[in-house]
Amino acid sequence: MDEIKERFVGKWKLDRSERFEDFLQECGVNVFVRKMAGLSKPVSEISVKDGDRVHISMVDHFMAQEDCFKLGEEFEKDMCGSKIVVIEFFQ
Repeated sequence: MDEIKERFVGKWKLDRSERFEDFLQECGVNVFVRKMAGLSKPVSEISVKDGDRVHISMVDHFMAQEDCFKLGEEFEKDMCGSKIVVIEFFQ
């Protein structure tokens, strides 16, 4: 967890997004949401809470999203209205 704190904790701005709209289309996202997502330039903030939980928040004019998880453990994530089970790893 120390390496995550050293390398990733802080605020991050999106520099560019390549073929993101194509990816969203393949995921079945409707055209309006794809266009809005393509215009999005979110700021992400990464922190570590309670010693072992990674917290990632993304904020933009169009949306706000937060994830909090322990590495290697399943958690549910809402992706465009669909719930998926995710396991995050760091190597």
